[in-house]
Amino acid sequence: MKDVYPLRKMNQAKLALLLVWCGMHIWLPFAMAEEKLPALAFIPNRLSSEQRAEFTQQRDALEKQLSAFQSAAKSFNNKTAENQPDAEYDALQKQRSEYIRAAKAFNQAVAAAEERAEARADLPVAKVIARGSTGFYFVTKDGLKLSGADGAMLPLDGATRVVTGSDTHLKLLLPDETSFTIGPDGDMVLDDFAFDPKTSAGTISAALMKGTFRWITGKIASHEGMHLRIAVGCLGIRGTDFEAVVTPDGSGQIKLFSGELEITPHAGGLLPHPAVRNSSTFLLKAGEMVTFTGGGTFTVPTSFKLEASR
Repeated sequence: MKDVYPLRKMNQAKLALLLVWCGMHIWLPFAMAEEKLPALAFIPNRLSSEQRAEFTQQRDALEKQLSAFQSAAKSFNNKTAENQPDAEYDALQKQRSEYIRAAKAFNQAVAAAEERAEARADLPVAKVIARGSTGFYFVTKDGLKLSGADGAMLPLDGATRVVTGSDTHLKLLLPDETSFTIGPDGDMVLDDFAFDPKTSAGTISAALMKGTFRWITGKIASHEGMHLRIAVGCLGIRGTDFEAVVTPDGSGQIKLFSGELEITPHAGGLLPHPAVRNSSTFLLKAGEMVTFTGGGTFTVPTSFKLEASR
């Protein structure tokens, strides 16, 4: 990229006042800054489509900003010394400095986004299967929003939010073969996942804010580290196939198809992770269900017909 400096010209009276150094008359064109104009960073293909669109828009704006400065500087340089006012020179100096700052910030943002993308590439991922026309999106731990084709694989970064549309059913298959199905208008956070295929040791934790959620446990051997948090309690999962429904007001129901659920009611919001067992904890067995209010009151477990519910 060709650099541009607005140059201050000198009339002959000023030239006569230049110092003589080493027997030579020195004339130095006075440019506003030593720092060169930085080239704009290339936008990597590995970034999400949303990121690429945002960075492309920023890059286009910077290119227009640079073009406007170059045009103004060229016009200034073509003027005679008498027609180069200080105010115009100072304005060009400010314009050039502002572009350099903005270009550096853009380049740093692109580099940081690429670094985060590289880090996500090393994370375990969940396979995503979606049905419905209203779509879904994920928000990763670092704030990146993934949707459409970018959401075909979900990076398990420790705090990924999952949101579904009004007619979307989303199935997530984790590396240990645990599967989640999230129904329409769902909102949950998959906040912890670890799995060692050699030992089958691992942990899974999720928080369901609203929607219908189906969990089927995979290969993780120990159930101590598997929890689903809801606004009014925590479900300790023991080799389980269950469904939880949470409405926007915090009420809902839980149906258990196989295994066991250790339920710890809590009326003060989402429990810390992991949940702490207390005297109100109770066990839900296969073929049983409970309902709960937004205030944290759970009913006594009752039976339902497994065949009609699976």
